[in-house]
Amino acid sequence: MKKRLTNLTIVITLIIIIFTTIIVNKNKIEAKQEEYKNITNYIIKKPDVKSEYIAVIQIPKLNFQKGIYNFNSHKNNVDDNIMLIEQSIFPDQKNSNIILAAHSGQSAVAYFNNLDKLEIEDNIIIYYKGIKYTYCLNKVYTITKTGKLAIPKQNKIPTLTLVTCSKANNTDQYVYISYLKSQEIY
Repeated sequence: MKKRLTNLTIVITLIIIIFTTIIVNKNKIEAKQEEYKNITNYIIKKPDVKSEYIAVIQIPKLNFQKGIYNFNSHKNNVDDNIMLIEQSIFPDQKNSNIILAAHSGQSAVAYFNNLDKLEIEDNIIIYYKGIKYTYCLNKVYTITKTGKLAIPKQNKIPTLTLVTCSKANNTDQYVYISYLKSQEIY
C-alpha cells in the first residue's frame, strides 16, 4: 500500500511538472509572438496601433530584432531588455550616437549574446521615427567594466554604439562602434 501511494505521488508530481512546463512555455511563446507583432507594427507604422517602442534594432546577420524603450520607461533596463543609455543622441539630431547595452551569456535576457559573431562591415539597422538607419560595424574594442559607461565622442559621425559584457571574464565589456551608412524612409 505504501509503495502504491509513493508511486501515485510521483505520477501526480510529474503531471504537475509537465503541465506547469507546458503553461510556462506557452506563455513564453505568446510573449515572443506579441513582441514580434509589436515590432512589425512599429516598422510598418500601422496607424491604429500605438507602440511602446521608441525604436527597433535589427541585426540581419544574427536574425535578431528587438524593440527599444524610451529612457523613462520602466522597461528600459538591462535586466529585462536592451537598455537605451541616457547619453544617447538620437539619429535625427546633430552628432548622434545611440548607445545600447544588453547582457551576453546564457540567460533569457542575454540579447547581445551573439554580437561576437559580427564582423567589421556587417550592418545593424535602427528604425526610428519612420526612417530606417543602416549602420556599418567599424570597430570593436574592450573596456573595463566600472559601472559607468565612458564612450568617447565619435568625431561628428552619426554613430551606433552597442555595449555588452565579456563572456571571458566579469571585469570587461565589449564596445561595438558602427557608423551611419545610409538612411531611408520606410
